[in-house]
Amino acid sequence: MSAGSEYHLCLSPEDDACSDSNPVDYSIDDHQHYFNVKVYGEAK
Repeated sequence: MSAGSEYHLCLSPEDDACSDSNPVDYSIDDHQHYFNVKVYGEAK
């Protein structure tokens, strides 16, 4: 996800049209970067 990316506000978090509609084939890189910012490693 990056600045300007579209997003959808979910009213029911476990809805088939919301979070359950996302694919489950994410990579570890998807969990280490948000908005093009590295969010893993040693805390400083």
